[in-house]
Amino acid sequence: MNNKFFLSFIFGFILFSSQLLLATGDPSISLSPANGTTFEGGINGNGKTVQISYNVGDLESTWWQGDYKGFEVWLYIDGNEVAYHRDTEKHPVDINFTGLTYSNSLNYYLSQGSHSIKVKAKNFERVLDLWLDVDEASKTNTVQITPPPVITVDNNFTDQSGAAHGVVVVSGFGTRTAPFSFEKNSGQSLSLTAVSPQTDNGGYQVIWNSNGTNNSIWDRNSEYLGGDQSYSFTVQAADDGAIFKAQLRKVCSVTVRNQISGTSFEGTVKINGQTYNSGQVETVIEENTINVEAEAYYIINGIKYNFNSWSDQNLPRNSTFNISEHRELIAKYRGFPIFNDNPADGNYRNQRFNAYNPRVDQNITVYWDEHPNSDVTNYQIYRKVLTYQMIPVSEGLVATVPRGTTSWTDNGYLIGAGQDIDYNIRYSVCAYYSVNETTSEIIYQQVSANNLPGVDKQQAEEDISEEQIIVENYSIGNYPNPFNPATTINYQLPEKGHVTIKVYDTLGKEVAELVNEVKDKGIYNVWFDGSNTANGVTLASGIYIYTLQIKGLKENSTGFITSKKMLLMK
Repeated sequence: MNNKFFLSFIFGFILFSSQLLLATGDPSISLSPANGTTFEGGINGNGKTVQISYNVGDLESTWWQGDYKGFEVWLYIDGNEVAYHRDTEKHPVDINFTGLTYSNSLNYYLSQGSHSIKVKAKNFERVLDLWLDVDEASKTNTVQITPPPVITVDNNFTDQSGAAHGVVVVSGFGTRTAPFSFEKNSGQSLSLTAVSPQTDNGGYQVIWNSNGTNNSIWDRNSEYLGGDQSYSFTVQAADDGAIFKAQLRKVCSVTVRNQISGTSFEGTVKINGQTYNSGQVETVIEENTINVEAEAYYIINGIKYNFNSWSDQNLPRNSTFNISEHRELIAKYRGFPIFNDNPADGNYRNQRFNAYNPRVDQNITVYWDEHPNSDVTNYQIYRKVLTYQMIPVSEGLVATVPRGTTSWTDNGYLIGAGQDIDYNIRYSVCAYYSVNETTSEIIYQQVSANNLPGVDKQQAEEDISEEQIIVENYSIGNYPNPFNPATTINYQLPEKGHVTIKVYDTLGKEVAELVNEVKDKGIYNVWFDGSNTANGVTLASGIYIYTLQIKGLKENSTGFITSKKMLLMK
């Protein structure tokens, strides 16, 4: 039976640099006979004199002393130096020699129990722990090997290769591609350093973050170790199979801009309290927040652009976002034409009527000025007819005329004056902004009027209420929007029906009922005050939904229901 206990240590490439020897390969160790082999015991079965052989390969002559270069190799058994070798070849100092090897063999008595055999070449060492077990009955020895712990160092991302996880720095090994697995002896010190910055396979820069929110950490098998970029510790047997991972964080680019339809104007935005031009790009570490604030409105060329929402989310103009990726935050605005007779607003409409002439019968003619914005493509003329006693007769849209038209004649009425009149008629010319399909606020101006000669007054009033109101579709909208604290909700009905208008919060809770009654066809409006609802509640800032529901009274009527959003912004 073979009585040799043959131990072979095989080292990878070892590099000496400025008197520092580093292993650049992945060293391995083999044992012959193999783990668990049983062989004949020694004297009294207490131990065995064995031949230990070891081989160190791929050395480089970059260690020097005096006028030559060389290398050194030691063998330790149970902590005692039992062999030492210094290369005796004289290699010129200015020339490096690689691929050098050293082999040695010696006999050594191993007693029953545990032993440590270590081969060392400069600052790199390889340790094998073994147990020599003696069976007293059979006088045989059994070899039990405990290899050094295998440790893996990794990052929490996949790099641009799609396979590796970037790089890490490990003391004694330098910079290595992650995940990097290696053996390290128990009791030895080890230092791990995260490399920052790097780039992941999504094109994101990843960094070691220490700004106070979602900081980077080192963890061991997902358990927290520390928040310093370098982590040092003493290797324990329990570290075998452990994964030490650097948790780097993505650097996200956030673009904050305005979207104001129909204009090239960009405006400004506030980011974390600071004002910037629209289009500002901010760097945010993943899972950190950014606070943005948009202006409430802009007035540009006769259009008032009110803030509507952030991107496609129904959020107020001052909002905070949690960032986990590159993102564009867009403040979207909705334009409403300004068209009234208020000098403070530019007096864009300048609505007026033809003058009364007692000697000549004249139809009522409404005049106005052209709106300065070319995207105002038509004008809608609304009319509200009241008796001379101010009793309502009818109200509705009576005409729509294209841009370029600045007057409209009502062929159904004569302009009147004084006490002897049949009606008080109110007109409002509204501008239609085609970009956002919005219409300016209905603002009536009143003029005295009479029927045409020979027209029966009672019959005329019936004709007005039944035929002359031009309402083709159901619709509802409010102005202004956003509002504080009140807004006017305008709606129109193409036929008579039971009308219900209710307001809800975003959780679906009803906060107000504004209308619940039968209405004739026509155009109507209702006032909604968020500071004092019907039940006395003051509403908080936020999004509210108002719903128009019509139950038709005719046999073949299908009814109608629609909802829209409005923003109460205090």
